Amino acid sequence: MKKALWGLGIVVAGAAIFGLGWLSHSGPDKTAAAAASPHVAVGNPYPNTPPPPDPRVVTQDEWQQLRAVRDATLQANPDLAAEYKQLVAEMQAQQAKFDAAMIKADPKVAPLVAKLVALRERSMAHMAQAAAGPR
Repeated sequence: MKKALWGLGIVVAGAAIFGLGWLSHSGPDKTAAAAASPHVAVGNPYPNTPPPPDPRVVTQDEWQQLRAVRDATLQANPDLAAEYKQLVAEMQAQQAKFDAAMIKADPKVAPLVAKLVALRERSMAHMAQAAAGPR
């Protein structure tokens, strides 16, 4: 009698596990869902999201307009300009500390950090040139 109950318990447990597995894989017809949505591949239960929009949504003319207003604002507000320069200098000092800490944590990232530093320097030079105005 105990063996029969034991066997029945195993069968019930197995059926429950099978049922849970079957329920987790059941649902609407995936082939029909894939045909209905262009972002779902056949056999892929997760939708493939479209790529994000291009982050360069600001045109060159809009950037020039923004730079002109920015420069005019800084020229019209010398206190704000001085505070802005101080914040930029502090931010650059903090970034240098962070770069050094990353290299200390993993010296193998030093070449990558050097590339990023060069990229930042070129960017800052470009920003300074743009702030100076057209040639």
